[in-house]
Amino acid sequence: MQITVKLQNLKSEKKIFLDDEKRVFTVNGKDKSVDIDKFASHLLRIVSSWEEHYENSRIIDGLIYSVEILKDGKTYNFYGKNNFPKNFYQFSALVGEVLDD
Repeated sequence: MQITVKLQNLKSEKKIFLDDEKRVFTVNGKDKSVDIDKFASHLLRIVSSWEEHYENSRIIDGLIYSVEILKDGKTYNFYGKNNFPKNFYQFSALVGEVLDD
């Protein structure tokens, strides 16, 4: 399984990449020591209730996020722009644990 998470705002862009087969976890292109299985299972639990698209076009600047999961030959994409699923706080907390300051 491969997972790519991108977060973007006016100040920066962050990218997390996980490949559980190759046992690779990178944040902004730098290898990071993370429990890959724990991170992946927690992320999959969070996004399992998400719709594919969330957007609030009335806000010009803010947060754009995307999650792409390649699992068992199928790709799952989730995207949002200034609109969020109900459990987005859990997603933010999980991602925040691995992002560089």
